[in-house]
Amino acid sequence: MKKVLVGMSGGVDSAVAASLLLETGYDVLGATLILTDSSISNKKIIEDAKNVATILGINHVTIDLKKEFKEKVINYFTHEYLIGRTPNPCVVCNSNIKFGLMIDKALELNFNYLATGHYAKIIYNKSTKRWLLQKNNSKKDQSYFLHRLTQNQLSHALFPLAKFEKSEIRAIAEKYNLPVANKKESQDICFVKEGNHTEFIENYTNIKSTPGNFVDSEKNILGMHKGITYYTIGQRRHLGISLGKHMYVMHINSNQNEIVLGEHSEGLCSSLIVENVNYITYENLKSEINAFVKIRARASSVPCKIIPLTDNSVKVIFSEPQFFPAPGQCAVFYDEKGYVLGGGFIK
Repeated sequence: MKKVLVGMSGGVDSAVAASLLLETGYDVLGATLILTDSSISNKKIIEDAKNVATILGINHVTIDLKKEFKEKVINYFTHEYLIGRTPNPCVVCNSNIKFGLMIDKALELNFNYLATGHYAKIIYNKSTKRWLLQKNNSKKDQSYFLHRLTQNQLSHALFPLAKFEKSEIRAIAEKYNLPVANKKESQDICFVKEGNHTEFIENYTNIKSTPGNFVDSEKNILGMHKGITYYTIGQRRHLGISLGKHMYVMHINSNQNEIVLGEHSEGLCSSLIVENVNYITYENLKSEINAFVKIRARASSVPCKIIPLTDNSVKVIFSEPQFFPAPGQCAVFYDEKGYVLGGGFIK
């Protein structure tokens, strides 16, 4: 019997993932990661996961990765904001923590696989001898957040929810009488309370946000901003300034503590550079290809041309200009069948 460690976050997706694996005949152990010092949050997550494990008749353990999470995810998150970029902590956590250290822990415990409640598909291509990642057909597809997984990580990962819709998952949870069947889904960054990332950054780094100038593309001063960590590229609301027309954050210049505002038409971008690219479908890109790209998690994929550069970077040329790509966010490449070719960070 194959053994699988299931990452149980206390939510319905991971609970059903464990249920489906049991039904398929796997030997399942539930594991909950302790990533922060929030005792109240940790207690609730562990309690919900343990309750599910008890109902399913499986054992449950906790794995303390607070130190590693701080070093690899929180430090990255705060640093990116402080230099005017928009971080993607879920992508970094997936590759370094959940499918990095947690897979290491699974193998250390003599488990064959790590399973999670992600909505994506893993397929082995016998002709290329590579593990592939493909979109889930539902609106919950999370392949964007998994694009940095390596071949080794994919070979030890299982996604039991690959073919399901969210509504089907809740129905399965009710069938198993799981107490998390209707648990509300969190949309916030797990370590930032109530979405207030600036307060978190100030408390964590002891660096206070410094007001500076809003300027236009010609460097004319338009007003004062509260501090660069309050803003992201493409933001229109809550700027704290009224100019009689819709204005958007176009650039964040951390060195000058300036934020450049512009009208919607000024945010059009025909191409961008993507660095630190991780490839899945092939070892690396040797010549330019036509593909599709998503420049943010909730964006639609759009046709593009990808041109390999030096230093593991690529140039992406859009078939039609796109609005406000944010440095620090991820650009993820797909083929016409929804397979993830790879992706990297917008420079």
